[in-house]
Amino acid sequence: MIFSHWSSIPLVSYILFGIFVAVSLTHIVICFLEKEKARMITKPMCLAFLSAAVIFAIPTHPLVYIGLLLSMLGDILLLRQHKVFFLVTGTFSFFFAHACFIAEYLIICQPMPYYGYIATAVAYILIVLFGFRFLRKAIKTPALAMGGINYFAIIFMDFAWSIIACILGHVDFLILNALGMTSFVFSDAFLVRNLFVKRQKKSHFVIMTSYLLAEALVAAGFTLTLLA
Repeated sequence: MIFSHWSSIPLVSYILFGIFVAVSLTHIVICFLEKEKARMITKPMCLAFLSAAVIFAIPTHPLVYIGLLLSMLGDILLLRQHKVFFLVTGTFSFFFAHACFIAEYLIICQPMPYYGYIATAVAYILIVLFGFRFLRKAIKTPALAMGGINYFAIIFMDFAWSIIACILGHVDFLILNALGMTSFVFSDAFLVRNLFVKRQKKSHFVIMTSYLLAEALVAAGFTLTLLA
């Protein structure tokens, strides 16, 4: 049964995913060597090929590949992450990417009682209300602090729903999403530390290795689940 899902994926998706892996490995090496111009060229290409692979594999599930395309847009914007405008707009792109993934979990977990939606909304609001007070101490600009806590909340809800979906019986492949979100959290935590606390050596190498692994796992988990 499990192998039948793999055989449902069209050849073009395997080819595009193979290109994604090759470009991603090249990009990671470039990040390690700290070749800035090459890094800026190859970074957007990674998610472009991954998104294309998913589009061909599950064309009737737009929330997944729209989420990946929004992540690609975030990658492009965060190439200039030290400028506030690009940092904010890039973060918004990733925010809506995670929102797309959460919406797909809600669809996968149907039928779900109404209180599941209420609990999701309440949990999000509580994280924002209580988390803002703590983040405000670290980030002096209120707007940036509010944006930061909203992004943290959406990341947490994405991770939580990947776990919930597994508990509700979709563990075969959505465990990949849970692992991917774990890698995503590590990548974002390292990025925040690098931007606001202390710049680390080889930071792009660490961030992009964990980030690309996260995106690949999430894309694979959704694709195999939705082809089931």
